[in-house]
Amino acid sequence: MPRIPFPFPVVVVTAPTERSAEAYQEELQARLSERYFAVCPGLNNDESSKEENEQELILLAVADPLGKRVGSGGGTLNALVHVHSYLHRHHFVSSAGQWPAILMVHSGGDSQRSPTNSVCGKAWSCLNSHRNGDGGSNTPIDLLLEQFTQLFAGGVPSGALVVASSDVLLVLPPWLVDWASQRGVVGLAASVPAALGPNHGVYVTSTSAIACARRGRDVEERSEGRKVMTQRVMQYLQKASLVDLIAKGAVSTEGNVLIDTGVLFFCPQITRELVSLPKAHAVFRRCCSRGETEGGTAGGSVEEALRLELYTDLLLALSDGLGQDRASYVGMDGASSEKEAVERAGQGPGAVSALREARGVLWECLGRWPFSALAPRGALFGHLGTTQELQAMMTLKMTPFSSAFRLARRVCCVVEGEEKDSAGAQSGEQAYKKKEGAVVLNSILTPSGGLCLGDGSIVEHSVVEGESRLEVGAGTLVSGLCHAPAQQANTCIGPGVVVQEVRLGAVESTGQPGRSLASPYVVSVLSLHDNVKATYGKEPQAGVWNRPWGVVLDMLQVDAGVIWPHSRLPVDSNVSTTEGISAVKDSNFQPRPRTLWHACLFPAVGEAGTPARGTGCQGAWCWQQAYASQGKIPSREAVVAWRQARRLSLSDILAQAEPRAEFRWRRALEARILTRTIRETSHGEGGLKGASLAKSAPRNIETADGRHVLKAPGRLEGDGRRNLVLESLKEALRTGPSLEDLHTKPLDAVWRDSLPSYEEKLWLVVALEEWAEDHVLNRAEGAKGSDVRKAEEDSAFDAGRLSRSELCAGDEAPLSVLASTCALLARVLEALAQQIDKEINGTEQTVYNAQWTQAVLQLTVGGTGAVESRREAFKEMRAMRVAWMADEKWRVREVAAHYDMTTFALIKRQVASVHRAVSCGSASKVQVGRSVVAEAPARIDLSGGWSDTPPISFELGGEVTNLAVQLKGQRPIGARVTILKDHVLVLQARQADGDVTERVCRTMADLREGKDEEGKGQEGRQAAKMDKKAAACPTALVRWCLVYFGVLPNEGERSFTQIDQSCHDQAEADGASRGKERLSTLLAQHVGGGLRVETWSMLPTGSGLGTSSILVGTVLAALGRACGRAYSVCALNHAVLEVEQLMDVGGGWQDQVGGLVGGAKRAYSAPGLPLRVKYETLPLCPAVRARWERHLLLIYTGRARLASNIVRSVVRRYYAQSPEVLVTLQGLVHGARSAADALQEGDVKALGKCLNKYRKQKLTMAPSSEPEHVRRLIKILEMRALGMVTCGAGGGGFLLMLTRLPDDADKVQSIVEGHHIDAYVATLNIDEEGLRIRVEEAVGLLGVGGA
Repeated sequence: MPRIPFPFPVVVVTAPTERSAEAYQEELQARLSERYFAVCPGLNNDESSKEENEQELILLAVADPLGKRVGSGGGTLNALVHVHSYLHRHHFVSSAGQWPAILMVHSGGDSQRSPTNSVCGKAWSCLNSHRNGDGGSNTPIDLLLEQFTQLFAGGVPSGALVVASSDVLLVLPPWLVDWASQRGVVGLAASVPAALGPNHGVYVTSTSAIACARRGRDVEERSEGRKVMTQRVMQYLQKASLVDLIAKGAVSTEGNVLIDTGVLFFCPQITRELVSLPKAHAVFRRCCSRGETEGGTAGGSVEEALRLELYTDLLLALSDGLGQDRASYVGMDGASSEKEAVERAGQGPGAVSALREARGVLWECLGRWPFSALAPRGALFGHLGTTQELQAMMTLKMTPFSSAFRLARRVCCVVEGEEKDSAGAQSGEQAYKKKEGAVVLNSILTPSGGLCLGDGSIVEHSVVEGESRLEVGAGTLVSGLCHAPAQQANTCIGPGVVVQEVRLGAVESTGQPGRSLASPYVVSVLSLHDNVKATYGKEPQAGVWNRPWGVVLDMLQVDAGVIWPHSRLPVDSNVSTTEGISAVKDSNFQPRPRTLWHACLFPAVGEAGTPARGTGCQGAWCWQQAYASQGKIPSREAVVAWRQARRLSLSDILAQAEPRAEFRWRRALEARILTRTIRETSHGEGGLKGASLAKSAPRNIETADGRHVLKAPGRLEGDGRRNLVLESLKEALRTGPSLEDLHTKPLDAVWRDSLPSYEEKLWLVVALEEWAEDHVLNRAEGAKGSDVRKAEEDSAFDAGRLSRSELCAGDEAPLSVLASTCALLARVLEALAQQIDKEINGTEQTVYNAQWTQAVLQLTVGGTGAVESRREAFKEMRAMRVAWMADEKWRVREVAAHYDMTTFALIKRQVASVHRAVSCGSASKVQVGRSVVAEAPARIDLSGGWSDTPPISFELGGEVTNLAVQLKGQRPIGARVTILKDHVLVLQARQADGDVTERVCRTMADLREGKDEEGKGQEGRQAAKMDKKAAACPTALVRWCLVYFGVLPNEGERSFTQIDQSCHDQAEADGASRGKERLSTLLAQHVGGGLRVETWSMLPTGSGLGTSSILVGTVLAALGRACGRAYSVCALNHAVLEVEQLMDVGGGWQDQVGGLVGGAKRAYSAPGLPLRVKYETLPLCPAVRARWERHLLLIYTGRARLASNIVRSVVRRYYAQSPEVLVTLQGLVHGARSAADALQEGDVKALGKCLNKYRKQKLTMAPSSEPEHVRRLIKILEMRALGMVTCGAGGGGFLLMLTRLPDDADKVQSIVEGHHIDAYVATLNIDEEGLRIRVEEAVGLLGVGGA
């Protein structure tokens, strides 16, 4: 399946029995581990803590209660109650009672019309469709989920339910549907020829034309895609005749009908109604196992089961009965007969009254809700309910599905010695009129005596090896054949039959893909066109093996009681055992209908008590298939042996087979085939290895357009080939494509086509490492001294004479290319980890190796000898990588994480070049007992965000337009620094919710969040230090400001720069005794007294208004003024960047510029190092400023989100040189200029367009940055807005809205409250001043170190 976001957090599959449910659960979990699903919507309703973490889906398989036949409606209720209980127990239901969207797939019942799928279920029948990535095969449920990923790509509202049937195949066009706006129930329909209508359900809509979306000018364009219209359902016809379909207006003028695809969308309100039914009404507990245990009544028996159908019971209650009155619906007139009602209700006492009672409740609960149909033009519908339909699909007769689902005639198989089709000799020339070819799926067919497969035949999950011969006639389906061919030299199966071998009982998980020949099994034989459900003596089509039952009974010389021993109560207890009948007198005895499903025809082989081999019992299937396909009468001895055997019916086989064992057999066989294919083809000249060898030693060749690509010379072996590949790759890196090119097409070509194996892909890793070591780290070999070079670069850069390429000769130069190289290495290793399928729990934080961390720090050190030092550090990292991966391939993901960490450390080092822009003037120190207060407004970004993020901001350049704003007439962010008499450090943080965190620190130990991790070792201490950088503690931000300012030592790592360089030098000199240094000594040395640092913010964490960056600026400004240093706003803008790099936040520069600089401004940075941020204020006249204040609103969405993980994700996408990211970055810069023009001109409509475009650009850069609740809020308010965009990089807690009408805050607030959304609306004022600093007398000092 495609690795795109899967829209459902919860997937539940229904199962007919508990054993089936256990097997289905294993299959679902296997798909999860094999990464069938991508990131899905968050399961925790606050959506704040796991923004970029891939959420694990909830996958459940739920059995019908206690083996009851409760129908599709009862099964839906039962599964829904089960899932709802699960979500409650695991705390996935919010305090408001909201739960995630649910996808429910009904796997069907016994699959009587497709017996080969009865054990595993039609949902899991393997199709000859190539599964992406691993050579395996898809199942209908896989393909259905793939289509749903597209159908519901626009999102599914929380609390909604989507029900689907697994015996259908759908091909859906790429239409976007606004599911959040749908009310009631929406059925997905497909327009098909009317001739198919009598076999399915059909929607009759409010118009006779097909209700589907029109392409071209008939499509209603929206900002996020095309809108698909729905039609109201007037009637629902279940398997109506063609005459009735025409008479009731179901057939369109084109001769089509809207056929029911089995997909139903239930809005959240109806889902809530359904969940409450078993709790509120006792009658519904009779179809819900969990309802029986929770409802206060005794557990129901089989007779008490209530059978409800999804369509004829639940859906017919919608829209006031779809044309029926209440009496007709409740009385079942026209919907079902009295006899059928009794049968459906379980034949228990009061069955009819219970069903009527249930219908009465459904009418009251569902009658007011609308029922609509949605049928996108171009949708394709295929049904897999019967063996004939399955065969037509697999033999490529349904052409549109063949291409859509990648169907092939050979999928995951080994076939050797195949001969030409010999079926013509048996079935005449008709078999050759249309050559179709045979389909082989998940099978090993290597009989030494020869192999002949007829046209249109299918062989699946079978193993035929050794000294034997296999012939399969045209149109025959063979499934699971393994034991039977081993009993005879030649196996010849005629045309047009269905042969299936099923293992009985459980199978031990031995790891061996083969089945033991000593284990019991049964082989069933049917004709392709046998009617499994037809009743003997009542329906003329009843029969078996292409003949009526009367003919078959005469041939076998038995009466009907022998075939159906349980079709009636036994006459006495002395029934002849020679007939294989075990009659049991039991009050619970249920007579079975005389259908093929219950006919005891198939002998069990290999179990205790059955005849020994050689008696003919194990060969019964041979004469049965010969009789079915060619009419050959079996010998008398064969018939006698058959009568003496213990025979099973298809229903008995289903009851005695073990689904989990069958699934495991299929998976083990698939693994055996793939392993054998790799092993056998790796040695041949023309095999896979030979092909890869011919392609995988690339040469650097220049194309006509000047680009360099990697091509392959001839084949080589061993070390010679490896060396040639390495040298070719390094030569291509040196003289060919740029590093940006390698991130895209050339690398993908080498990765996909030239280096297929694990070892070969490692060569690319080696080549990149050697290239970085030999080329990148040698680029500054003859560089000048550090101080001289920096002075020259500063002068040249300021004068505009130094470009980025020229800067690459300097100290930071190799780091830019090296960071990109490490990002590429991380990407290659991550892909390699996925290939070897060794998943490591991605939710746990990587503990970085201490030795690797020290090497990274050495990489970032500049000055004299830096080149050699960096080269040695990189060699050490490379040696560690080799050692880690030598014997433990599973550590490849760990190596990828370390290279990823190295990338961001190198970015941090480059950002540190901003220290050259940080300077300060002198000011008088603040006396003891006085305070410095720094306050600042928040910022709102109007366009250009993400272009300010390193490394984008210094590699491509960035430009942002934003505003400094007050909320509720106040500057919401501030800091106060007070000089204390006692040498103590007091940290206090007041948060928006009123919480106050205060720490009084007298020693260095008081600063730490916990005791020193002495027992954890070096790696554990390093991990703990990195945790402290996560800013989980409210006072952590202040501590890192003090580290940067020089008051506190940096215990996590050596800081690259310090404002007070002398302090840094002193700290280095005292490094040996730093751990024992007293806090009072540090405060006395750098402050001259104690410090009390208070911070506050009226904005919640993760608001998207730049709170943390602006707060760092206020703290630094107040600290500087208190200690006698005066910093300009420009210096503070750059200093904040350094502090955020220390904190490992890694954000851009627009936040602090937006808040510390007042009013409207356009901020920008040019490409090149050192990074320099400049800004231009945009004067607004009073009338224009007032207009913006009347039209701009901030809406707090109620849920804050942190941006740090998103920032890293965007940086990785940038390093991957995604074309859409590069184009979007260019558009962001242009958008910032357009927004600046609109802002100054007071053009409301132009700014609205800029905001809407900015929103789309943000979603392109970070697709997961806009949560579902924000999208819903935007949808609700879009009619009153000219433009809306989430604030900040992380989707923000605040939504910026530009209203159509001025002074619209009250109306917007009422709309939000009317939709029961936990959000509030705030007006804003443009702050023209920005950062404000004042000195005042300290008031209300803590009783520690008073004045």
